[in-house]
Parts: sequence; C-alpha cells; structure tokens
Amino acid sequence: MLREVPDARVEIVGSGDWIPDLQELATELGIADSVVWHGALFGDDLTRAYQHATALVLPSTTDSENFGTVLIEAMACGR
Repeated sequence: MLREVPDARVEIVGSGDWIPDLQELATELGIADSVVWHGALFGDDLTRAYQHATALVLPSTTDSENFGTVLIEAMACGR
C-alpha cells in the first residue's frame, strides 16, 4: 500500500499490553515511520481523532466489544 500511497499512515489510538508488540511488528515490516501512536485519548482529542479518520478499525477479539462504545462514538462522528 505504501508504494501506491506513500503518504498513507495508520494512527493508533488506545493503550494496552499489545502496543509494544505492535510497535515491534511495525518496525519489522518497515512501516514504523507511517504509524502514529497516540495512546489513550479522551474528550475533544478523541472526538477530533474520530472526525479526522478516513476509516476506523476495532481489532477486538472478545464478545464484549462486538458492538461497543468505540463503534458508537465513531458512528456519531460520521465514521
């Protein structure tokens, strides 16, 4: 994808035990410079992140997040 859209970037919002593994994977894949790590965002900062996103991905693997707050917030921001 970066060959086709060199300015593309992935912005990660949130925190968790898996962040260091994902950062390592981004480095291994050679895309670390195209990934922005925001950490946990709240209030207006979170709203802006939703509003500026082209797409939202919720990488949850648990039933508790099948249709959670993250998706409702993103839809409320038009994503």
